[in-house]
Amino acid sequence: MKKLLPVLLISMYAVTSEAQLTSIQAAPVVSFFGNDVSNGHDVNNYGGELIANYSIDKSISAGAGLQLLKFTDQSNLSAPLFATVKASLSSNKFVYFFHIDPGYVINNYYSSFIEKDGNGDFKLEYKHTGGFYLGTGAGVHLKSKASPYINLQYSMYQLKYLLRVTNIGTSQGEDYPDKGFMRGITITAGLWLNTKRQ
Repeated sequence: MKKLLPVLLISMYAVTSEAQLTSIQAAPVVSFFGNDVSNGHDVNNYGGELIANYSIDKSISAGAGLQLLKFTDQSNLSAPLFATVKASLSSNKFVYFFHIDPGYVINNYYSSFIEKDGNGDFKLEYKHTGGFYLGTGAGVHLKSKASPYINLQYSMYQLKYLLRVTNIGTSQGEDYPDKGFMRGITITAGLWLNTKRQ
């Protein structure tokens, strides 16, 4: 998945370099994953996002975004970096949009502890890194220069895990790699700034 990041950045640059910036989104973010992850207990995340949208034609835009998120089961921050493609429908006062946001989650989490049993003392080191990210959903905002917006989406985060168990007495260790997905519902509600009058 690390190979995806430079491809994503190049694609984002190619799309936006010839297009016109039409809007910027800034909002707090909260996601709910329920008990589908983290060994059966509830995990949520919260944070913020910033997205720049570039017009391709009247109803289609593309752009790039970044989120900074705090998962409730981690002490560090995660940072999904993503491209976005939107299709919009306008009425007299409102703009309804539908989007898909593929990207990559930057995440580096580490924890360790000592466990004792009849076979000796063991150091357990637990870490995970980022992976594929996908957000897709729909939202609405007003047709004004600056307006509130709300967005409801499905979010998926891939995380790669590594558990290393080391016998402290013998210094021998063994790795147990794994990977999984966190899937949930995300709500964003913030400010939509139109840089071009619709």
